[in-house]
Amino acid sequence: MADSGPGDDVVITRIDDDPDLSSSDAIDLGAGTVPTGSDNYCAVGADAVFRLAGVKRPDYRITVDMRIPVSRGLGSSAAALVGGAVAANALLDEPVAESEIIFALVDIEGHTEQLSAAMFGGLVGVAPPDERPVPGLTRAGTPSTFGLDLADSLLFALAIPDKTLPTKQARAALPHEVPFQDAVANLAAIAALTTGLADADPFLVGIGMRDALHQPYRAELLPESLDVLAAARDAGAYGACWSGAGPTMLAVCGDEDSAAAVADAMADRFASAGTTAVGLVVGADTDGATVTEVDGDEVEAVTDGDLDWFDEDDDEDDDG
Repeated sequence: MADSGPGDDVVITRIDDDPDLSSSDAIDLGAGTVPTGSDNYCAVGADAVFRLAGVKRPDYRITVDMRIPVSRGLGSSAAALVGGAVAANALLDEPVAESEIIFALVDIEGHTEQLSAAMFGGLVGVAPPDERPVPGLTRAGTPSTFGLDLADSLLFALAIPDKTLPTKQARAALPHEVPFQDAVANLAAIAALTTGLADADPFLVGIGMRDALHQPYRAELLPESLDVLAAARDAGAYGACWSGAGPTMLAVCGDEDSAAAVADAMADRFASAGTTAVGLVVGADTDGATVTEVDGDEVEAVTDGDLDWFDEDDDEDDDG
């Protein structure tokens, strides 16, 4: 998943998981930092569904093929939570509504837009908390999500550096108050961006990816980001921005050749600053979380990677 420039925390696109990064030796994907016990987010998501369904937590084993680098602004936590929750719900014959799953996971992870993109796919927007909730659709104190149009022709170029930037650190760089004119500029940019993404309009996407509230402040954490984004635009991108809280950089492109050139340009600019980065070209994933197979006590589900679920017959608690 990738938050988009001025739409950070508001507008997000679920991108597909091809090509596969799991065999890449160019960057550290962060797999060694992922918990393998009950605190693994796939297990946490599954346990949330068991609580919602009012069933006793079974002994189980999860095999995860996560292809999203950790702490790179690509929504790995949300994808893991949703994957575990969807697999557990399928094992129980889906007694819990998707909206209720999202509500529960928001209490754990906090990023409604990332969880919704992982669950539903496509381009997703988030509205402020609804104090007059609609039963089954919205909940007081929880942001509401909605789908937005996204042109099929658009591709996304990514430059994923071999360094991490924890979301907590990136958020700490943001001010508590911003100039009024910057807030107005971002509102205008979001209007242009959502229209541009729906129509594949390079002009609107370009002005829509200008951000005054997040990237200028976070640039101090990643000074080369300004040059990387400039390189993307110079190479033909419609627009470019940080992906979420970074450090991955994202650009919107109109065709495969342009996207490949932009991805290479961004990776090269990272390299010139002394940071190894992998350049990738991906499309949007409009399918969302998908259960690909249910066979007795075994479930195979796909979020951004593959997840296999096995209900254990014995008493061993191996829930990593």
